[in-house]
Amino acid sequence: HWQIIEATRPTIIGGIPSSLVALLDVPLNGADISTVRFCATGGAPMPAAAAAAFERQFGLPVHTIYGMTETAGLIATVRYETVPEYGTAGRLAPGIKACVRPLDGGELTDEPDVTGIICVKGQQLFGGYLGAVETGASFLPDGWLETGDVGHISALGAVTISGRGNDIIIRSGNNIDPSVIETAANRFPGVAESAA
Repeated sequence: HWQIIEATRPTIIGGIPSSLVALLDVPLNGADISTVRFCATGGAPMPAAAAAAFERQFGLPVHTIYGMTETAGLIATVRYETVPEYGTAGRLAPGIKACVRPLDGGELTDEPDVTGIICVKGQQLFGGYLGAVETGASFLPDGWLETGDVGHISALGAVTISGRGNDIIIRSGNNIDPSVIETAANRFPGVAESAA
């Protein structure tokens, strides 16, 4: 991997979080990666400890990109000129409005740090799914699109994704976000990655 980077001289590299975690076990062996400015990741939440380890080991900050096809790609990211806030997906992109639908099924809210299904809207949203455009069935009331991702948004617009809505564990009528379990397990020495 690092020899390919040296030979092709890219300025940005990237991969899904599990690929970047696997690269922590792949030494540079003298490869020159000096042309690379940062590493991008997306597709799943990047554990903060793994992102920090990647930056320490290779000198490359990890910039998370959060988006979906329905939003023309981008919902949130870390701008190049800023230091990544590991554990978040960065800040909302210009033109994106976001709120959450609480896991208990409550009303949409833009209150900061409420955990729920992230909902977005903006001019870059697609027109709807085939067959549902005419009825508006692709969207929640007032044009909100439910992403299916569980997370929260800070008062400053930092988006934290903890998992997928269909990954929620329901135990004795309680909704449990598996990322809470995984984050706790990943803090133990010797645990590289966990899954609940």
